[in-house]
Amino acid sequence: MRHVARALVIMTLSVAIGCSSRLNPATTPPTDATEVIEIATTRETQRLFEIVALSFNTDFPAITLLPRTDNHVALVSQLQQQQGELNYFISNHLPNDRSLWAAPIARDGVAVIVHPDNTVRNLSLESLQGIYQGHITNWRDLGGSDVPISVFTREAGNSTRLDFEQVVMGQQRVSPNVRVFSSTDSQIQQVETDVSAISFVALSSLDNRNLAIAIDGVRPTTQTIQQSVYPLRTTLYIIGQQEPRNGYRQFVGWLQSTQGQAVISTVYVLLP
Repeated sequence: MRHVARALVIMTLSVAIGCSSRLNPATTPPTDATEVIEIATTRETQRLFEIVALSFNTDFPAITLLPRTDNHVALVSQLQQQQGELNYFISNHLPNDRSLWAAPIARDGVAVIVHPDNTVRNLSLESLQGIYQGHITNWRDLGGSDVPISVFTREAGNSTRLDFEQVVMGQQRVSPNVRVFSSTDSQIQQVETDVSAISFVALSSLDNRNLAIAIDGVRPTTQTIQQSVYPLRTTLYIIGQQEPRNGYRQFVGWLQSTQGQAVISTVYVLLP
């Protein structure tokens, strides 16, 4: 959807091949492995790594995947400054730095969530922006109960927040009165207990504890993202300094292959 020319460079691989915290490897590294590759993820895309790692290791037993996770902005900075040995990371936000290489691997969306007892089931993009600017402060003004709106967001540099601000806020700033959370689960838990709350999470992270409302009359579902009608759509990318080679090339090609896309589709929306 964004920076198409840069993103489509990698599609030929599919034809050719058909404050940071570290995680334990998805599989025990084999002693006879010919190559070890490290793939970083943002916190929102960590789940994608988890669902594809086992299948990839089965298809490519000589390549060992090592994961780690960090904030999107921190990972971009590490790539730009060539800090450590970071080569590639997965994110649901495309950096503005056009010198970086990027390839699409899946699609997702930003779901706006409220408490299930909230009677407001649809917001316009304009109203959503007004809430996060602090201009709309009571659900009564949106057809709901006469209660103040509790507005939540993620920490600065979070990839889903970056996409939300790009699509919803544009050039407008989020109100300083918005409460900041450092994890998706803490957001979901807070909205679950606060009938006046509103927040947003990646659609792939959504569970039945909250209600995902419609935006401009369209609810966030796999189908509405596939049909490109839900307005808060996102694309997951694998991002690096240059086009991948060796094991990294095989990994990206596998992600875009029929096999890789079948695994990814258990949680995310397939590429068009």
